[in-house]
Amino acid sequence: HWQNPKETFISNQKGLYLLAEPDQNPPTQETIEDIQIDEVNEATKLLLAFAPNGCTLNSTLSPSLYMLLRKAAGEKYGQELVQYLEYMKGVQLNPTIAEKEYYRPIIYAPFGYTIWALSNHKLRELSHADYLCESQGFVKKELEIEYPETSANRYQLYFKVQLKAEEETDCYFKIEMEDKYLLSTVRMKLINRNQESEEKKKIITSTECLGNYQTTFPSTQTEKVSLVPNGEEQGYMLMLEGMTPYAIPAGPMKLVCLTNKESLQCEQVEMEEAQEFGDIYTPYKYGTIFQERIYVGEDTPTSFHVRIRKGGSYNAGAAKDDKKGAKKGAAVQEEEVKVQEFEVSPKRLITLQIFDGETLLHEVEGYNHISVGHFVFKSSAGLKETSEDPNEEVAHKYLLKCFFDKNEWPNCTTKNEETEDLGWVMKMQSASVLAVAKDTAQEDKEASIRQSWETNEPGRGEKAKKSRQRYMLQMKKKRGEELTEEEEQFLKEPRERKVKTDSETPRGGPAAKKGKAAPAKAAPKKGAKGAKQVEEVEEKKEEKPLPLAKDHTNAYITEFLLHSSSERLLEYGEEELPVLRDEEEKTQLKEDNEKALKVFEEKMKLQEQEREELKKKIEEEKVMNAERSTTERKKIKEQRVETMGERNKYRELISGRKEKEFALLNLIAQEKIDINALEKAIEEAKEKMVNENSIQKGEEALA
Repeated sequence: HWQNPKETFISNQKGLYLLAEPDQNPPTQETIEDIQIDEVNEATKLLLAFAPNGCTLNSTLSPSLYMLLRKAAGEKYGQELVQYLEYMKGVQLNPTIAEKEYYRPIIYAPFGYTIWALSNHKLRELSHADYLCESQGFVKKELEIEYPETSANRYQLYFKVQLKAEEETDCYFKIEMEDKYLLSTVRMKLINRNQESEEKKKIITSTECLGNYQTTFPSTQTEKVSLVPNGEEQGYMLMLEGMTPYAIPAGPMKLVCLTNKESLQCEQVEMEEAQEFGDIYTPYKYGTIFQERIYVGEDTPTSFHVRIRKGGSYNAGAAKDDKKGAKKGAAVQEEEVKVQEFEVSPKRLITLQIFDGETLLHEVEGYNHISVGHFVFKSSAGLKETSEDPNEEVAHKYLLKCFFDKNEWPNCTTKNEETEDLGWVMKMQSASVLAVAKDTAQEDKEASIRQSWETNEPGRGEKAKKSRQRYMLQMKKKRGEELTEEEEQFLKEPRERKVKTDSETPRGGPAAKKGKAAPAKAAPKKGAKGAKQVEEVEEKKEEKPLPLAKDHTNAYITEFLLHSSSERLLEYGEEELPVLRDEEEKTQLKEDNEKALKVFEEKMKLQEQEREELKKKIEEEKVMNAERSTTERKKIKEQRVETMGERNKYRELISGRKEKEFALLNLIAQEKIDINALEKAIEEAKEKMVNENSIQKGEEALA
């Protein structure tokens, strides 16, 4: 029965099958008179009737309610159509049943249905699992799983099951639980743990394409999944995750696996208790939400979910920032400030990246939420820190980096109403213990660069601070806000353009400082008497080295520095080397250019002639249009004069009609009526088409 009309209707979701098999003890001549044995064996009768439950659909509407009865061919529906039954219809079939025959109805009846099936032979109802076990030799394996208590609108990993196939194995998976509403909020994922071989990482399903290492199933009941051997220590990982809109208590569920190989190993992975880490988001120039280091003692499969939120519980000491806005603290500690939590609206695009050193291993995007169902952090035990061999495995340095998309949300880098009380939470659940620590490598590197600038150029930090303050005051003044007297005085101060050094002294030596500077003497002319022969030496300016690309994190600056430090050589292959032309080739090129020029000139002349002809046609059309317009204008004027004449006549007729009618009515109203005048008035009224009622009154008065 289809409960929720917002969900997709799945035909025969429970997997109903009908099994028809011959009777092992058929009637004989001794038990039934007048019936031959041959007729009993051949005359198999099957009566079917189909009736959907009450609904507003009519059989004449499309789509109509129907039932297709097909023969079940192996694990598929089968291609042989036995019968098509429409709305409220039945049929009698006469199949020849020598052995067992399996039928599967394909039904479209969203509000439920009823099937009547009668036969003079044995007829049984089977489920999909019973059909596979009985006819295809499948084995049923079950795992009892206890899922934990779950909060509303929170990501939850319910279980992980490790699968190992020694040979190619076909499987069907299904989740069974008492809470049917929970089934609509969860999804299964099947992950191939072998990522090295392209052939071994394929997961073959009947509903999805090949080649993906991860397959997500839209419901808690899958079609056939084919698993191939992919290594002794690899196998597959089946997991169930979801996010419920309401809180649910802990309870049991059952994973049912139907497989055609008894050797398939199904083992639940024991997971540690889920941990949550969170902090307040502090706007930063790169839009970075957090950067966390991951440390593990052994290979650790992990699932984690990241979300951003407004308000919520956070560490009271986590809101402290350094001068550049770097965040302090990460994990949610015991001392918390509890604030009501809200969903971030509008939703913001966030990106999560997983690095191993400088290598990007995985990247995923999402709006307000990101989930990574399965990721294995490898152990660094016994590995070198560095190695000259690029193929040798070295110690792993895992980094989780999450950031906003600045193109989608440019204001994420500044403090405003949208970034106020904005926080993040990362929920992690692993198979063994792992440690999460705040990564400050980028902040430390930038601090060291700023310190080196201050060392090389003393006073630069103070100068930059004043420049920033001046800019903010100018923006404040531009917005029309009032400035204090101190701020106005600060803006009036002259801006220092150059940092003075000790080597720069006033002209005239130390005495000039006391105001007793001696007048400067004019330097003798070159070659004159008394002029000293001084050797001219060009002062060489010390060239400052360019910074290194590894000292910067900005992608554009790094790309520019790498380009500046690279060798600027143009490399040519043997076929790309420039070849000098000889005199014969130059002459030939000149002749070809002259020919092309002549062709171009002729083409331009033709185009010029065509333009002149087009101009003549346009002038002729202008003259014709002018004449036509003049003629039409005359006709319109004549028609207008004629219309005005007719209108004037009609006006005169109306005015005369009113006068005659008024005169006739005046005669009728007199006590002594002049007969001759009345007759004349009646005739004139008829000529002017006066109202018939007035004329009739005059005739009555005349009579």
